[in-house]
Amino acid sequence: MERAVQALKDCILRGEPCTADFTRHMEEVDRSLFVRHRDPRDQGEGEALRKLDERFQSTQAAIYASVEWRAAEPPISQIEWP
Repeated sequence: MERAVQALKDCILRGEPCTADFTRHMEEVDRSLFVRHRDPRDQGEGEALRKLDERFQSTQAAIYASVEWRAAEPPISQIEWP
C-alpha cells in the first residue's frame, strides 16, 4: 500500500497522469487482501479484514473516479462550488 500511496502522490502533486505503476501497486494490495481474507486466523481477524477490504474497495473506486475526472479536465465552472 505504501508504494501505491507514493505513486498516487506523484500523480496528484506533480500533476502527472497516474501510471501503470500505481495501478500495479493497487492490484497487489487487492490481491493480498483477497488471499489473506480467505484464511483468517480467527473471527476477529476475519472481521478486520472484511472492514479493511470494504474501505480499500471504496477508496480505490474514489481514486479511480478522481483520476478519470481529472483526465477529462473539466472547466473551472464544474470545479467551483455554486
